[in-house]
Amino acid sequence: MSILTLWQPILLSAVLAFIAGSVIWMFMPWHKNDWIKVPDEEGVRNALRGLAPGQYNLPHCADQAALKDPDMQQKLKDGPLAFMTILPSGVPAMGPKLALMFAYNVVVAIVCAYFVSRTLVPDAEYLAIFRVSGAVAFVAYGMA
Repeated sequence: MSILTLWQPILLSAVLAFIAGSVIWMFMPWHKNDWIKVPDEEGVRNALRGLAPGQYNLPHCADQAALKDPDMQQKLKDGPLAFMTILPSGVPAMGPKLALMFAYNVVVAIVCAYFVSRTLVPDAEYLAIFRVSGAVAFVAYGMA
């Protein structure tokens, strides 16, 4: 079985995964409490305003040897410990993020189709196809 013959299931599964992921993200309460407001938000914003976009950690430890330094040990004990992602200023654009999400769904569907096309015969039973593609999709989405 050629993977090219599976283009319809590839696109259909990518669209369905995109819709399901969007609906779950918008309407399920699972992630509503993931973020907590920082006390004195304006003060923190002003303190961070000069940082260029990027990923930061606090306190910063350049290498493993620096962890043995008593000053670093004290900083770690005193806290706070933080991992920060500073984004560019402005309203975040959802379009590119949604396009990447859909592209990822297409890639997962192609990987599933590849495994199905290499492990099963063209007239395989529905349940066998579902079992292989479901296992591959579970691993692919679980590793994301």
